Amino acid sequence: MKLLEKIAVLARDNPGYAALTGLTDALDYSSLMDEVKKVTTCLKEQGLQVIGLDADNTPSWVVIDLAALNANVCLVPLPPFFSAQQLQHAMQHAGIEGIFTDNPAKLLARTGNLNTSGSESLHVAGKKLSLIQTGISPRPLPDGVVKVTYTSGTTGEPKGVMLTGEQIQTVVDSLSDAVKPLPGDRHLPLMPLAVLLENLAGVYVSLFAGANTVLPGLAAVGLTGSVGLDAIAMLAIIERCRPSTLIMTPQLLQALIEVSADQVHILESLRFIALGGAPVSRSLLDKAEALKIPVYEGYG
Repeated sequence: MKLLEKIAVLARDNPGYAALTGLTDALDYSSLMDEVKKVTTCLKEQGLQVIGLDADNTPSWVVIDLAALNANVCLVPLPPFFSAQQLQHAMQHAGIEGIFTDNPAKLLARTGNLNTSGSESLHVAGKKLSLIQTGISPRPLPDGVVKVTYTSGTTGEPKGVMLTGEQIQTVVDSLSDAVKPLPGDRHLPLMPLAVLLENLAGVYVSLFAGANTVLPGLAAVGLTGSVGLDAIAMLAIIERCRPSTLIMTPQLLQALIEVSADQVHILESLRFIALGGAPVSRSLLDKAEALKIPVYEGYG
């Protein structure tokens, strides 16, 4: 069963199950499906082939993502840590015709104030988003490509990885088999949703299981700018949200260990932490094991 089909079944059979929970708003599976259908209609009316998504980690991000998949429109998640040059490269390289954003002024400043052909507002999951037309012509993509996700660009120019719906579903299925997500799980994304690891392994797998994804925004989890991390804030949101699953890079795990050494009880709600994004040292894994932090290495 495909992801959107599974969400539709959950909306029918378990409509009141929590799907996405923000700081001030929440969507159960029935409401999530309604929001996805609303944005799907908007996308079809606009007739866009390739869209970008530049927004905070909130339920509205996920709704746009799923609606693009539902409308068979190629989505390009735009990482908040990209420089203006990297952002402009991704827009031109992928042929992004329009961008959904929750901060249009900031986006326009970072894109060199492109000559846009217009914009309109849309309320998605309780949040006002703008759809800005870029004036860029779409690039022809291979059949079936529904997402272009960009590498970090830390070792060179960001490269766009083209993904088909079939490839995405294969990953969701395999991860679901491996980690056995539960309907009662609460997943807390600690990385931007534009990062593929968090997008698929975090949000998609949780939704496929009928679980709840908690999305308080990047500032609430301690992420600011391109490299800023407030580990105390990260520990505080973990204590507040009581997640059962997290996805971390080794750097995030190191920060968590440093601030939680004397407060390990805060992590008692965790069923597992999936570790990826980069190689991890044996010594860091040993530290986590000593503190009884349920870390599982997924990198490689």
